[in-house]
Amino acid sequence: MKKISYISLTFIFSCLGIFVQSDEYSIFKESEQINLIDAKNVNYELIMNAFFFKNNILKPNAALLITDKEEIKADAEMFLTRGTMAHLCGYHYRILFWTNTDSLLGDRYVNQECEIFVYKPEEAQKKLTYYVKQLETAPTHYVYSLEIPASMEPNEIREALKDSELNLFFIDGEQTRFPSICFAYKHYSRRWKKANGETNWQKSTKKNEAGANEEFEELVKKVKSVSSVVRESKIHYMGNGVVGDSLFYRTGHISLLFEIGTDLSKAITVLEQAGAKIEKINNPMTYLVQVVDTSANIKEIKHKLKKYNFIKEITEYNRI
Repeated sequence: MKKISYISLTFIFSCLGIFVQSDEYSIFKESEQINLIDAKNVNYELIMNAFFFKNNILKPNAALLITDKEEIKADAEMFLTRGTMAHLCGYHYRILFWTNTDSLLGDRYVNQECEIFVYKPEEAQKKLTYYVKQLETAPTHYVYSLEIPASMEPNEIREALKDSELNLFFIDGEQTRFPSICFAYKHYSRRWKKANGETNWQKSTKKNEAGANEEFEELVKKVKSVSSVVRESKIHYMGNGVVGDSLFYRTGHISLLFEIGTDLSKAITVLEQAGAKIEKINNPMTYLVQVVDTSANIKEIKHKLKKYNFIKEITEYNRI
């Protein structure tokens, strides 16, 4: 079987302060065969608001939490097998599959009006319609965010809340507690010309990207020499253009995560001196983790968690 290839949209979310845990945000590129996901060890399926497009969900933080392993396996095969279209106009719902509450296998954003499924398409569409109706009329659970000090490790939170009788999830990832910088950089190179004088765009793009990768690598090394980088995203290229008759450029984007407490000023100086454009700086004092409960009343959730003094605030989950 040929491996499915994805074009990741990680940089979009990392620039928003969200580092994805896998390739869940992706556009299908190409595949010769349908590759079914191995969902035998998946224990949780969470269906919730995508917060991208208006829908008729009963409450914005409403959700369905499914624990039946046969149902989860069937859903994972239908929903995680990627389609050939990405609805960049917006998504209505998000479906997540977890091996454990702290381990995401993968997820998919779905558009209820025009989603395309490649595996059992009719059955998948019927199942999606059923879940949407349930979210609109009778959700099984609700998602709440807990604001936690950034200095508190995820394992500390799990240990502290293990007796709370609430399902703890890191829906936006554990990395949101780290300081981060998202930046863009343009690399210029000469255009390759065909014999007739026209630009060979394929060759120009390939040559430019190779040079850009080297410059990004050098930039990251310089940042690491003055700051403690714990993680870096892949480089993603979006914009391109021409200058005059001979130059070609592409704009790449990358995000860096730093150790808690890092002074980002030195890293910012290095990037600015190199001509990089800083797109977003995030240096959080707190971060959000989620709990999922059957109660739609936030007062009940606050009552259940009132003894946990490290929780700064409790709110209904809303990604906007």
